[in-house]
Amino acid sequence: MNIKSWLKRIPPIFEINARYKAWRMLKQVDALRCEYDRVIEDMHQDEAERLARQALLGKFRAKPSTLRIVWVGANHAQDYSGFIQALGCFGTVEVFTQTTGKYGQRTCTEGRNIDKIREDNARRLLGIVEDKWSNGGIDLVIGQMWPHSMTSKALNVLRAQGIATVNINMDDRLPDLWRPMRGFTMGMMELASGLDLVLTSAPEAVKRYWHHGCPAVFWPMGSDPGLFKPALVKDINVSFVGNKYGIRGKLIDTLQMGGIDVKVFGEGWPLGPVGPETASDIFGRSKIILGIGTVAHCREYYTLKLRDFDATMAGALYLTNPTPELQYLFVPGVEIDFYTTPRDALDKVRYYLNHPKLIKSIGDAAAKKARQKHTWYMRIAQALDILGLRPKEDSSPQPIK
Repeated sequence: MNIKSWLKRIPPIFEINARYKAWRMLKQVDALRCEYDRVIEDMHQDEAERLARQALLGKFRAKPSTLRIVWVGANHAQDYSGFIQALGCFGTVEVFTQTTGKYGQRTCTEGRNIDKIREDNARRLLGIVEDKWSNGGIDLVIGQMWPHSMTSKALNVLRAQGIATVNINMDDRLPDLWRPMRGFTMGMMELASGLDLVLTSAPEAVKRYWHHGCPAVFWPMGSDPGLFKPALVKDINVSFVGNKYGIRGKLIDTLQMGGIDVKVFGEGWPLGPVGPETASDIFGRSKIILGIGTVAHCREYYTLKLRDFDATMAGALYLTNPTPELQYLFVPGVEIDFYTTPRDALDKVRYYLNHPKLIKSIGDAAAKKARQKHTWYMRIAQALDILGLRPKEDSSPQPIK
């Protein structure tokens, strides 16, 4: 263990370091917002989608019955928690793997030579496209790709072949992703020239992509109603599934010291991480599911999380941070509830555990809304409609067995 890691184990030093990092990030967020607000106006979600449909109209040949798709992912557990299964409803899906057979792209955490890693992934992607469907061709390459794992040059090669290229961006609220670093921009702007469409979970990022010439739409995450659903018996009072970092440790400590039995799973916690099927079982059995929407060490700067949709789909009372987008997607106090501090979370958990009928009412309403509005099938169908690539007869989503 190096000295830096050792010092972070000392609570006062950890707290000072966390507060400094949060302050620095928020200063960067404000600077970035001001920079773009000077040159572009806000773009409404409906307007962005209309412009995207217009820009992509007739660009790709519509398939009569099924699509051929390459998915370029990064996290096996996350991707197979309903997204890939829903993608398969629209055609045949080839999943990107490394030459060793390992799932997903090589990343900069696996080596120091970023340029080589990017080129290796790019060659692998082009090879998959050529080898798998060289006769019939493919229609769509979609993924969660980054400049440190893919090149815009490779994506433009695909575009030249008439293949639609789409990227899903879930981290656009990190200011570092909009700044040059190591010779290129770490965020999606570095790949934008090779993309036909960006699907971002940060509404304010939409206008930035359009400003740089790349169609983009606000695209929140979704969930799988066949995998995440209420259990017949809800025998877990409170649960949290997610890695330990930032303010998460303090939140769980506050609840546990306040006498709340919280079942906690994920990297850094004693019970460790769990796969999608185990997570769905935990969520289905939970009366209350905790959410933590903070970005890095910030305590009042939030972003959407995949957990937001899996928890509500599972029919739990979902208690999380007041992320603005969640207040738009779900009705506060009716389908979801929020807390602002660990102490506030403790007070609300205690209150709800003493009012089980209210827990059930909010959980039932959340599950109903999630099934009506927030499935992965619906999200993918929306993206394919914008591209003009939705098959005439796609398959209805099937529950996972």
